[in-house]
Amino acid sequence: MARHPALTWNEINEPGAYVEIETGVLYRVPLEALHKGAAPFGQLNTTPSRFLQVSKDPYIFPLGARLVCAANNIQPKF
Repeated sequence: MARHPALTWNEINEPGAYVEIETGVLYRVPLEALHKGAAPFGQLNTTPSRFLQVSKDPYIFPLGARLVCAANNIQPKF
């Protein structure tokens, strides 16, 4: 499995399922959320988070996302 680079919230620019590396929380980012003029998605957090894309499919089954987390030594919390 190819390792993906960690991204910040503002660097997420394609649809998919992303897990926050530090917390293990899964975020689903559909294509519609990335369109210009769409309602913004984001976090109000003073500590910058890092995210790993676990799938290009935002609707990946949780088990599949957990397997990717395990392969990347991330404890999933979903």
